[in-house]
Order: sequence, then C-alpha cells, then structure tokens
Amino acid sequence: MTSNVKAVASKDRPIVIIITEPIVAEYQTRHTIECSVEAFPNISSVEWNITTEAGTKIFSSDENNLGKYFGSSVTSPSLDILMADFTDTGRYICTAENIFGKTSSTVVYIQVYGISLTVSSTYFTVVYGNDVELKCNITGRPDITKVTWNPTLTTTTAQTPGTTSTSTTSTIIQNPETTSPATTSTSTQNIGTTSPSTTSTTTQNPGTTSASTTST
Repeated sequence: MTSNVKAVASKDRPIVIIITEPIVAEYQTRHTIECSVEAFPNISSVEWNITTEAGTKIFSSDENNLGKYFGSSVTSPSLDILMADFTDTGRYICTAENIFGKTSSTVVYIQVYGISLTVSSTYFTVVYGNDVELKCNITGRPDITKVTWNPTLTTTTAQTPGTTSTSTTSTIIQNPETTSPATTSTSTQNIGTTSPSTTSTTTQNPGTTSASTTST
C-alpha cells in the first residue's frame, strides 16, 4: 500500500507531501512522481533535486527545460519524466518556497527497468558464398539472462493473372547454399542490475557451421 509523509515545517513555511516508497518505472514510458504542497501564503517556486549516476541537477519549470522533465511548477509541483531511461534511476527531492522559507520533501528513489535492443541494420545484401555478421546491441536492467536469434525464411510464389499470390513463412532453412534467412532477436532477463551485451550471428559459407556468439 502506498503511503505519504509530510515534511516537517516550521512557522509558515510550506508543507511538502510526497510518496515514500521506491518507484519502479518501465523503460521508455512516461512516469509521474506525485507531489503536493500546502502553504499559506502561497508558494512562489518549486524545484526538484535529481541525483543519478551522471551527477546532481536542479530542475524547475522556470528554466523552460521541458525536453526531459515536465511539471515542477507552483500550480503542478509533481514531476513528470518523459520516456524514462536507465539514466533516470536515482534519488529525487521536491523543494517548495514561499516568503517564509523553503521546505524539502523526503527522498524518493526511482529504479528504471526494461530492455534496450538495437540492431546494426535491418537489411543486408550479401554476395553468394560470403559470410555475413548480424550485430545486436542490448542493455537491460535487470540482467539479461538469455538472447536468441530466430531465423525466418519467407518465400513468395508468383501465379498467373487472375489468381492470388501466396506468401509462406517458415523457421526451417532449406538449401542453405542458395537461401539466406532473415533473423530477429529476442532477450529475457531476471531482476537484478544493468547488463549491456553485444550479440552477433555469422552465416558462413556452404558446408561450414553457422556460429552464434554472445558477449557481456
């Protein structure tokens, strides 16, 4: 169950109310750190102190730097993280100010999880008889535990006018001397830490063995 806590305030400084449990955010999704402020007189500014592996920075809507973050204003003190990345993992503190002074919230911890997967190219033209290397760059949090390449062979049969062309997909590669398969890559992971890895698959000359290598 989620619980909130009120930061201790003296005199008429603002009271900052924020979630206390660690937050788990999915990679490349928008996430909001809810924050509310009680104050009289009204607050004049709100800022967020953000500490990650890259260091510490201060964000306020007055900076008009909305490329990564949004919110942090006197009317909407909550902080929106747009397209959360692994680099957003860290500590977040909200601070509000009025004429009597500033009050800061307790620390909120954010952990971003998910998989970032990119391939060097989605299309290759290969000279018959030559090798081809397919590269895949993967970063995962938690650790990547498995990487697989799924070859798919697609064939198209041209028919006479007035009939319908058909396309079939199969994971069985026949006659490797004349046909090279298309490949896709998938990965799975366990709860843990960040694990960058590079995976490559080499399709070799006819009569040799195809090799798949994974490095972490």
